[in-house]
Amino acid sequence: MLLHAEQKLIIKRLTQRHDHFMSPQLLSSQIAEMESFENDIPMLKLNTVESAEELLTQVESF
Repeated sequence: MLLHAEQKLIIKRLTQRHDHFMSPQLLSSQIAEMESFENDIPMLKLNTVESAEELLTQVESF
């Protein structure tokens, strides 16, 4: 399962969390270090702008 979100949305959510271990300033470097996934591996890709209910529906039907 791969959760996808735009960087702006992740930054917004990080700044709303108090006492979170990761600073929003570290996000760019973390994203830059991510490795892409191989396309031949079956994977559910979820977009985090969807509601929790919609994401759950997608997970259940995968």
